[in-house]
Amino acid sequence: MRDFLRKCPACGRRFAVRLQSKKLVATEENTQQIAHDVVVLAGGGRDARVIPAGVTYEDLHIETEKFAVTYECGRCHHSWTEAVTKVEKG
Repeated sequence: MRDFLRKCPACGRRFAVRLQSKKLVATEENTQQIAHDVVVLAGGGRDARVIPAGVTYEDLHIETEKFAVTYECGRCHHSWTEAVTKVEKG
């Protein structure tokens, strides 16, 4: 198993924590609408002006994965589970 640079919550020692398991608990897919302002640059040089021209919308796909990650201390053999959420936007 992989070793992690974490601290054991029982004995407080570092460099002894090992990943025991990582289980996918839930997945969720959503779409979020993002607004973008559209502007037009009028003129040039010192007299340039920014003129608002409207708003465009973009749908952003969001995927959320929730894991139950179990660790074990290599010294005192205490084991614990943490909930980890991974969010991917794209």
